[in-house]
Amino acid sequence: MAAVRRAAAESIPLDKVMSAILGVLVAEREDRLASLDGKNGIEPKKTELILANSGLSVHQIGELLDKKPDTVQKTITRARAKSTTGAES
Repeated sequence: MAAVRRAAAESIPLDKVMSAILGVLVAEREDRLASLDGKNGIEPKKTELILANSGLSVHQIGELLDKKPDTVQKTITRARAKSTTGAES
């Protein structure tokens, strides 16, 4: 019984668990958006922008999305510019 308790105490670090959960949610969102593919006429917010606004770095986002940090940064910059331009119209 003590061995079971000790194994539970040596569990996966919380940051690893949260990263895994976030990765699954991101993958699910990307799949859902791909299936919509503009059918409703509304362009969804970029996943990169949502994650950046939640406080993740471009490196962390790149790891989650399997993209280079430079690519992530460009996507975020363009999405922010687009949302600013759209708000002014």
